[in-house]
This record gives sequence, structure tokens and C-alpha cells, in this order.
Amino acid sequence: MKSIAIIGAGPVGLHLGFALLRAGVGKITLFSDRTPEAYGEGKLSNTAAFFSYVQQKEQELGLNFWDDVTPRGMGIHLEAHLPTGETVASITAAFRDGVTAQGVDYRIRIPRWMQEFVARGGDLRIENIDEVRLDAIAQEYDVTFVAVGKGVMSKLFERDDVRSEFDRPARHMGVLMLEGESITGQHAWPDVGFPHLRLHTIFGVGDVFSIPMFGKPGVPCRGMAFEAIPGSPFDQFTGAQSGDELLQVGLDLMRKFLPGDVPEFSQATLCEPGGWVAGALTPTIRKPVGYTRSGHPVMGLGDVVMLTDPLAGQGANNGIRMVHRVAEELVDLGAQTAGAGWMEQTFEDYWNDYGQYPIEFTNRLLKDPGPPLMVILQAAGVDQRVADAFATAFTDPKTMVPWLRSVEDAKRFVESARQTSSAAAEIRQAV
Repeated sequence: MKSIAIIGAGPVGLHLGFALLRAGVGKITLFSDRTPEAYGEGKLSNTAAFFSYVQQKEQELGLNFWDDVTPRGMGIHLEAHLPTGETVASITAAFRDGVTAQGVDYRIRIPRWMQEFVARGGDLRIENIDEVRLDAIAQEYDVTFVAVGKGVMSKLFERDDVRSEFDRPARHMGVLMLEGESITGQHAWPDVGFPHLRLHTIFGVGDVFSIPMFGKPGVPCRGMAFEAIPGSPFDQFTGAQSGDELLQVGLDLMRKFLPGDVPEFSQATLCEPGGWVAGALTPTIRKPVGYTRSGHPVMGLGDVVMLTDPLAGQGANNGIRMVHRVAEELVDLGAQTAGAGWMEQTFEDYWNDYGQYPIEFTNRLLKDPGPPLMVILQAAGVDQRVADAFATAFTDPKTMVPWLRSVEDAKRFVESARQTSSAAAEIRQAV
């Protein structure tokens, strides 16, 4: 039986904690810098949608407490625009095979899970962990995982210059949690025909991405992210002093660049005063093993080692996939030591099998689209089968990335998709 410490009580750390509790591998201690109550009373940190793999894991772990009340995205509406306003691609597509996107405000999700972790026998400690305390924890426990992607903890892990494509933020962001019948109601965007994610990309300017969510007030909301290319005309969010100001800045920019969505979003309001955040991050891949002051190895998880821009909604989904792989490998290890070599190999295996694909997919969306992506987008604009196949890539990028590496690969993807049936028609009929 092992003693295992997990630093960080976000979705990644909690998923690992619950998976290890279920496996019965030993004593599991979760360290958080906030109580469940403090987490729930805090400000919005992000708007994340979990796709079907994560939803399935939550069902298996008995953590799907909001299935009956959470709106689900069943597909995506995507438009690509030139800065002049010309639309070069417009796609409305459904996720295949019953796949959905489910978003629950972390300020609802995390406190409930923290309480459940304790109820199931986990040890929850409320502490601010610095380098000195981390060193003591790593000495006390058989294995220590770090699932806090910000601050002093992440600095323990060396940047992987080969795998990191950015050395500065790719976007400056403003994120809002909004409510209103025009964006959450049954008849929102009737031309699409089903609840969906919306992504507008303006080449050389920025993006607007929104998803249906269950918000902190306990009502359906819509998470909305404005992502500005630094220095572009869209780059006006980081100085906002309130959510209402951020929303007004966003609406003014939409009137200029995306007037088609203004009627719906201009009727929306903040779900609650803390439902906004503005800032930036630098997408970074780090080495999976860090060392404490005394030389004890600790393993980084999720954003600590695979920090990605939220544009494609991949960060938490990728991190949670990773920790379930880690949990499986730790169980298989049995009584053997989970040392630095095991940590490095476990990460490499995950990276090669899956982790690289959400990173590459997101990075391609952050850059100029490139000929392969344009081949697929143009085909998707006129063929629903191709559109549905492309949409499904948002839920499992491994199915798409290999097709984006050359024009010939993209053409093969298009031909393959044309051999399938349309998911959108079936979903519209069901809805």
C-alpha cells in the first residue's frame, strides 16, 4: 500500500484522487489552498466543457451530480472571417455517435467534489504549499503529484523547448459567464437546430468561443471567451475592471467584426458579479519530473506539464485523460517504487499515445489556418458529412490531427468523411 500526495484540488487532482481511492492503492491525501466554501465563493476562473471521455469517467466514479440539470452542446457552429468582414467558411455540425460537451461552473463542481472526496475516505488538507513544505511532503509520502499549474509549483518543472511552440501568450483573453433566454433558451439560434458550441475566428484579429454551461446561480448559462491576438484591434480585454465593462467591450468589438451574433449576446447579462476573468497565458510543455530542495522527484500533471490555450477547450480534457492513465500505471506498478524513471516513462507513453494531439490541434487553431485546414473547412462548408467529422475532432483531436499535416492527408480525410452519414440531420430530428 502506498501513501500518495496530490497538490492541487482542481479537476485534474480530484480525478486522480477519486481514481486512486476506487483502486484502493493506499492513503490518498489531497492538498488545497482553499476550503470548499472559499472555492465556491470565489471568482470565475475559466469556462471548461468536458467531452464524452471525461463524462464517462465521471459516471464510472459516481461524480456526475449535474447530469439532469446541465445543458449539453451537441455540436458546433464555426465561422472563419477575414478582418474585412468577409466570411470564408461557415459550418454547422453535430458531434457523432452521441458525443456531447458538458460544462459546469468550477465553483459548483469543485466544492462538491472536495466534500465527496472526504466522504469516501480521502484526506483533504487545507494548506498553502511552498517549496519548503513540498519538500517535506515529498519526503513523507511514497509518491507526490503536482496538479497546480500556476505559481511556484510549476517553476519546479523545466520547460520543454522542443515541444513548446510559444514563448509568449498567443491570445489575451476576456471570459464571461452569461445568462439570458436569447443565448440559453430553447429557441436560441434556431437556424442551428440544437444546443451547440460557437466559434468565430477572425484571421489576424482573434476569436470568440462560447459554450452552454450550468452556472453558479444554479441556472443554464453560456460561457463566452473573447481571445485577442496581442496587439490586434481585438486586444482590449485585459484592462477591464468589471464583468459589465468586459461585456461592453466585447459587444462593441462584435458590432465591428461579428455583427451577426450581436442580437443574441446584446440581450445577455452576467450570471453573477464574479462571473468574469481577464488575462493571458503562454502555452507551454514542461518536463514531467521536478525535484524538491532535497532532491525528491515529484510528477507534474495537467496544466503543470501541458499548458494550452483554452481556445479549443482541450486543457482540462487532456489533463484528466492523463491522470487516468497515471492511475492505471500506478496500480499496475504494485509495490514497486514510482520514481523519476517511472514518472518520465508514464508521461512519455501518454504524450505519444494521446497527449500531443490536443496540443497540436489547439496550436493549429491559434496560428494561420494553413492549406490542409482550409481544404477541410471548405469541404465542410458544402458537405454536412465532412462538417460533422470535423466537429467531432473537438471532442477527440487524435481523430483529426494526422489529417492536418499535409494537403494530401486533408483530402483523404474529406473523402473518408464522405463515406459516412450525417449526424446533424439525425440530431435536429431528435431535438
